Amino acid sequence: MPDAHYTQPTLAALYDAECQWSQADDFYVEIGGSAPKSILDIGCGTGQLSTELASRGHNVTGVDPALPMLDIAEQRHGGDQVTWVCSDAEAFQTRQTFDIIMMTGHAFQVLAGAAQMLALFRKTHALLRPHGKFAFETRNPAVDWHDRWDNSRTVLTVNGQSVTLTRRVLEQSSDHVTFDTNYDFGDKVLTSHSRLY
Repeated sequence: MPDAHYTQPTLAALYDAECQWSQADDFYVEIGGSAPKSILDIGCGTGQLSTELASRGHNVTGVDPALPMLDIAEQRHGGDQVTWVCSDAEAFQTRQTFDIIMMTGHAFQVLAGAAQMLALFRKTHALLRPHGKFAFETRNPAVDWHDRWDNSRTVLTVNGQSVTLTRRVLEQSSDHVTFDTNYDFGDKVLTSHSRLY
């Protein structure tokens, strides 16, 4: 199951404020190129990248297992130009094939070990057209995630409410990193527990 910050509507609504457009998104837009392509965005979240790709003329399908994230994706500007599917990568079924399949952010990193990763590679291979591309990100085990992620910061929600996010790495090894993110709304604190491989 996805982490709480994807599945709880209150936390999902913070995702765009927490994870704003970055150079990584520019990189994936570049992969899409200028000629229209059929693109599958696995783990599309709130649809920031999917809708941007669709606005550039691509035929985009966004897949995510967290319905609260897809609810936001469908409502965003350009959301009606994307086909949204609530599913995890392994269960996703379609007769369509794709020029490009993408898994951005931590989407690939939630796969628990080699067996799940191999299953995903088989799935993407079956869904890719000849000479298609599969673009994804993996965790660098050499990075000091304590140094990078142990911090607090304040973000503003859509309605202007201030929420303080505090992330603490609990365990780091060559195999995985686990961390908690606390969301302090002033009158309540919600916690999301995460593990990346």
